[in-house]
Amino acid sequence: MGELARQRDEPLAPVPTVRTVCHACNRSFEVYEQDATDLVRCPHCQSLSMATGEIKHIKVQPDVPSTGPPAIFVVSFVVPLVGYILGIIYAAKGDPNDRRLGVRCLVWATAGMCAAAVVIGFAHGCLTAG
Repeated sequence: MGELARQRDEPLAPVPTVRTVCHACNRSFEVYEQDATDLVRCPHCQSLSMATGEIKHIKVQPDVPSTGPPAIFVVSFVVPLVGYILGIIYAAKGDPNDRRLGVRCLVWATAGMCAAAVVIGFAHGCLTAG
């Protein structure tokens, strides 16, 4: 028990750090020496930088999924042919957000076709029942 108490009272060895400058905001900050060759996040502007001798700023765009304008989904639902065309156009693009938008247009167009089939079937049943 005495050995454990003696270890707690000893001061911790300092962790070596390296001072670096963020090229995005030009503010300096310290990183641990073992992280000096890795990507580090600036504590001031949150951008990623390489923590080497010469700091190079790396632009990172957040991957925020775009839901797209609601009018596109309304049009896709009400006029499914337009929704299918828009869906194919957007789904063929290279950007992942555009692809998601295209898939959503295709889903809404299919839902519109199903809704139209149900309404037409109901109307046909009502008209032929009498």
